[in-house]
Amino acid sequence: MKFKNKTVEERWDLIHQKLQEIIKDADEFMKRSFNRELVITETATTAEEDKKVGRVHATHRDRPGRAVDIRNRDWSKNEKLAFCTYLTEIYGHLGAVSSGSKQVTLIYDKNHGTGPHFHVQIRRGLK
Repeated sequence: MKFKNKTVEERWDLIHQKLQEIIKDADEFMKRSFNRELVITETATTAEEDKKVGRVHATHRDRPGRAVDIRNRDWSKNEKLAFCTYLTEIYGHLGAVSSGSKQVTLIYDKNHGTGPHFHVQIRRGLK
């Protein structure tokens, strides 16, 4: 697993332990399955940083951090599907709960702000 820059890497320790485990497992899966190493583009953030990129939710700001972003701009459809399927089948129940719909979501495939990426998030209060 690689990090986009030193700041993102240094803030890895601010991420929830369970989310760290999920991301490490995802990295191993992608290496095994596609010889692809994950690139972590965001870990913990500040309110100022979130405002700058138009982020509206606090999942990166919560402590411990509940979200990690993973670059996917050069992934094939097959790689994206395999990644999402693998993580959802094993860890989907740990995803964040949408306040409006009460839907549980672990992974969002986003293409805004900082570019194409997966936003992987866990729910509040996870032990």
